[in-house]
Amino acid sequence: MRKFLFYYSTFSAAALLTVGFFASGPRSLAAVQHAGSLLSNGNFSQSNRQGDWPAGWGHPQPGLSWLTSRNGKHFLRLTSRQPDQLVILYRKIKIPVNVKAIGVTARFRVKNVRVGTKPWFDSRIIMHLLSDSGRQLTPDPHPMLLRERRHSTAWHNAREQILVPSGSRYMVIMPALFRVQSGTLDLRFLHILPLSAAAARTLGAKATWEKKERQIHAAAAAKRLDSRLAAQLAATGNLVVNGNFSVKGQAAWPAPWGKSPGISWHTSRNGGHFMRLSAHDPKTIVMLYCAAPLPTTARAIRITMRYRTTGVRHGSASWNRAEAIYHYLSARGHAIAPSPPAMVFADQSSGWVEMSELCFVPKAATALQIMPGLWHVKAGTLDVAELQVRPLGPRSTAAMVAAARAQAKLKSHRDRVIARELARPPAALALRVSGNSLIATDGKNVWLQGVCVDSLEWSPTGEHILWSIHVAMQKWHANVIRLPILNSYWFGHGRSQKPGTQGQYRKIVDQAVRLGSALGGHIVIDLHRFGHPVAADIKFWKSVATRYKNNPAVIFELFNEPHGISWNIWLHGGKLGFAAARRANHGAVDKALRDVGGNVAVGMQTLLNTIRATGAGNIVAAGGLNWSYDLRGILHGYALHDPLDNVVYTWHVYPWKRNWAKSGVLAVAAEYPVFVTEVGCPQNWAKFTWVKPDERYARLGPKSTWAKDILGLIQKYRMNWTGFSFNPGCGPPLITGWSYAPTPYWGKYVKAALSGRKFLLRQLR
Repeated sequence: MRKFLFYYSTFSAAALLTVGFFASGPRSLAAVQHAGSLLSNGNFSQSNRQGDWPAGWGHPQPGLSWLTSRNGKHFLRLTSRQPDQLVILYRKIKIPVNVKAIGVTARFRVKNVRVGTKPWFDSRIIMHLLSDSGRQLTPDPHPMLLRERRHSTAWHNAREQILVPSGSRYMVIMPALFRVQSGTLDLRFLHILPLSAAAARTLGAKATWEKKERQIHAAAAAKRLDSRLAAQLAATGNLVVNGNFSVKGQAAWPAPWGKSPGISWHTSRNGGHFMRLSAHDPKTIVMLYCAAPLPTTARAIRITMRYRTTGVRHGSASWNRAEAIYHYLSARGHAIAPSPPAMVFADQSSGWVEMSELCFVPKAATALQIMPGLWHVKAGTLDVAELQVRPLGPRSTAAMVAAARAQAKLKSHRDRVIARELARPPAALALRVSGNSLIATDGKNVWLQGVCVDSLEWSPTGEHILWSIHVAMQKWHANVIRLPILNSYWFGHGRSQKPGTQGQYRKIVDQAVRLGSALGGHIVIDLHRFGHPVAADIKFWKSVATRYKNNPAVIFELFNEPHGISWNIWLHGGKLGFAAARRANHGAVDKALRDVGGNVAVGMQTLLNTIRATGAGNIVAAGGLNWSYDLRGILHGYALHDPLDNVVYTWHVYPWKRNWAKSGVLAVAAEYPVFVTEVGCPQNWAKFTWVKPDERYARLGPKSTWAKDILGLIQKYRMNWTGFSFNPGCGPPLITGWSYAPTPYWGKYVKAALSGRKFLLRQLR
């Protein structure tokens, strides 16, 4: 029954191809046609005012007809003329308050009814019980299956007795040809009779007995399943059968995995096996599938997958990528919420990668559906070497429960704090450029010092955005937050973003701006792209500037890190050669741009003009070339022209950048405000593979001295700055985790500087 309901519930009113629909008969119609029946005109004998349809049964529709037999009796005929069609009648009947059980009798005949693609796509009468408010009560009565002598022309009776649970006020009854391939169903009459109190007691006793019987059988089946799964775990350590693809079945294929186009079975050099999924057409899905049974005692599981990817190119939708999707299933095969989170794979992995996830198991779940695949990607391969599911023991499960409760308590506390702060009035003062300094509306000089709160550039929901702003401003004493965002998310078509959810993304940015302003600080909205601006960036800044124009807390950073272009292109824009376009855009050139013979860059001046055309007078920040490190062109004729003279220039510096003075930053800082919107000191300097090992120490020096020197430089020349990054997963991180403890090699120096500690510039690198 539940399986039927799952499919029935997917139909909206518009999807009912042929429906007779009416809530109740006209008031003039006799309430009872059959002695004691609760259903008026159940024998279809009385017509409506037009005389073309039985009263109380809606109105004529394709697939429904009202006929008269040779003996003068009337009946309704339901006819399905095309596969998967839903032909259905509908009546809603009021149940008297004192009725505890009812009997339903139908006289019917069927002819040439061919069952649809599912066993329950047949001829039946569907019934629901409703409360006074119209809420559907559970469980539903069993449907009446009209299957007797399916191809006979004789009339037959079907009967069903139904307990009426407390709170039931209405009954919906729906005779139907439910998505059959073809056939007809004739209804001679429907009678719904109240049953006696004795009959209701008998039905209740029978239902109780049947429930106990089901429980006994279910317990026995669960015991057998648990015994089998325990043996499987002892032998393989895995609830997934042949999860490492090592056991070969028939036709030289791993059992029990099915074959499908785009999937091949391989043996690695070390003798292990793996499945390769290859995609070449974005119209297709290439997917492995299994449903691993779960022990009845499992309350938490660990899901592990070992994979590698090569050249995965995303499709047009945000979810068109390489990932593994999971669903919990009930005993009847229905999906149960919440599902485990999907595992999103890298587009290009360096060798084999192991991913693992701990998940709670809903009580009704009996199996885990596992589907690693390439979901409508343009190209690429996904290799899967192992799929493993293991139940956690009682101690591990208890630890997960305790951690989840603690996390929920912490989140509740943080939400309350943020709600109070968001309710505060704005406290940020508007800033403007004066010479090489920033001045607030109260006439005081302002020195912006803060951190980069990252994640909205790679996630449509972000990671702890508001609490990070709170900690940075209240605990680390920042007065500015750089907030990188992405135009694709802003317009609702970014990776991992559900279509139409750009409003949620923009709400996060709105809240970040409100929170920063409430705490008396400023927010830098950074378009976090690389290479060079394109026409789409004009649309972005028109939208963003219109939304936040003249907001005292907001500064606009035009473009994260320009590179691969000339200063003339940087300022004015223009067409790039194909090779230059590929260099500037990491090898990717959109087809639309390729069609015009190259790639067209938009100049920074155009972006500035776009912002000013909205009426926004906010400070605008612009980064130079060489990933915002080279500012020399600013003093050689490539400075932005702003009628408001409200522009600052951004500088990005990391340990692998040499010749600070030659970058032009000191010369520019003498004339304009400089904003170091990215500066960071990584822990593992050995990862700088482009620096020769014998030069690495000489060029970079000890980590502690580099960090102190760059902070000394910033303080000596009073450059505005935001340390990178206030996210433990984005390097070089300022914090070790979401407890916000500073990293010892970088974060502790930034926190100290924000708290007022002075650093000496000992070496101009």
